[in-house]
Amino acid sequence: MPATNDQAPLAKEKLKNFIRDVYSIIGAIAERGEDVRGSSLFSENYKQLLHTAWQEYQRDFPIATLTAQIDNLTPDQLTTAGLYGSQLELKLSIFEKWKMEYRSIGGSMVLRKLFEIINKILGSFAHVGIAEALMELKEALESLLPLEVGRMRSWFRR
Repeated sequence: MPATNDQAPLAKEKLKNFIRDVYSIIGAIAERGEDVRGSSLFSENYKQLLHTAWQEYQRDFPIATLTAQIDNLTPDQLTTAGLYGSQLELKLSIFEKWKMEYRSIGGSMVLRKLFEIINKILGSFAHVGIAEALMELKEALESLLPLEVGRMRSWFRR
């Protein structure tokens, strides 16, 4: 069943909260170049470039612009992008799970999982022309993450 006019305000509010969270997560990583544990995520060569790229992004795409774009989505656009009802709830619950994991243990492997679900949701936004640049910046950060082979072995034993 497509998104209705009654569902749209709640879906939009949840999407704006998601965008604020993503903006904050990417901003913190780009500003510091570290995970939540304080472990460096990127080589020194990239830290300054990531910092200035984030500043440029914030200048060109302030959070208020992104949330205003979400406010302008129609129920049909929410339906087309799968950003309503149980589909949205599922995506956001997976995002919350990995956000909490990242906040509690950090590390590039958990951050990759968090980025994976962020990418899926931002990909849905891209279908309606929102947050494409944020997705591109997130993908750039993700491509610079180191592999944690030793941690991966212990992770899979859980």
